[in-house]
Amino acid sequence: MLNKKKGLIIFDLDGVLLNSEKNMDYAWTKTCKKLHISIKFDKYKKYVGLGFFEILKKLRINKNKHLEAYKFYNLYSKNGINKMKLFPHVKKVLKKIKSTYEISLFTSKNKSRVNKILIKFNLNFSKVITLDDVSKPKPSPEGLNKITKCFKFKKKDIFYVGDTFYDYKAAQSANINYIHCNWGFKKIKKKIYYIDKMNDMVKLLKL
Repeated sequence: MLNKKKGLIIFDLDGVLLNSEKNMDYAWTKTCKKLHISIKFDKYKKYVGLGFFEILKKLRINKNKHLEAYKFYNLYSKNGINKMKLFPHVKKVLKKIKSTYEISLFTSKNKSRVNKILIKFNLNFSKVITLDDVSKPKPSPEGLNKITKCFKFKKKDIFYVGDTFYDYKAAQSANINYIHCNWGFKKIKKKIYYIDKMNDMVKLLKL
């Protein structure tokens, strides 16, 4: 994909563009009740950023329940989509960035939920990679590498915008820049770019 833009900005979804914590809490709590799992959302939240099955492994949930948990979590998450909202100024900032950069999305959500979210909030990206598109979820760089191969930008002109240590590790492994959103799920201490609000992207990218 050839283009004349300055670079590529790849966004994570949850905790970066989308305030989805209430939706996750709702879906996880309903799933646990359905499957008689006694694990509070606070423990689940510690691993947000990993693929869903990886989170279940971290929580030591019986493997026999994994597929059912995935099915019900997916269902409840879709049913509770109205519990999600965009963070302030997301649409305005994305529009501003698109005038100079290509924008893409790499998320640990599955494709069906991502598509529903993109339609609901009228979000458009040049390339979208979901959990269903990779064999290895974050912190593997596979998803980021799939996106970067679609464009002809140097690594120094590519940024991944995330909010967890798994996002940082994926960007590091893909050898691209990383921008950390301090309003997201995890705070990390590394020599990287930090932003405190979405509008900070405009200043950081010198738009």
